[in-house]
Amino acid sequence: MKKKKSSLGKTSEKTAKAKAHHKTEGSEVILDLGMIRNIKKSRVYAVLNGLVDAGVKIKYKKEDLPNEKRIKGEHLKNKINFEKIKESILKGKK
Repeated sequence: MKKKKSSLGKTSEKTAKAKAHHKTEGSEVILDLGMIRNIKKSRVYAVLNGLVDAGVKIKYKKEDLPNEKRIKGEHLKNKINFEKIKESILKGKK
């Protein structure tokens, strides 16, 4: 018996993918995590945080999102200049 292909495509331990489905235009969206493990403050919730920052209306609990220090990479040994990267991205949009 053949396995049915997932509509999400391939997922790996390192990369968590999520889909947001619109119910109707201009309303809230539903975050469909599919078979992705639901662990608070994980990469999936970093994606959710990005969607919320982009202006997408999604119901969520603030305590589920990773904190800002973790998103900026302040917990890493090799520090990343987050502000410099953000500035270069914003320049490219103009």
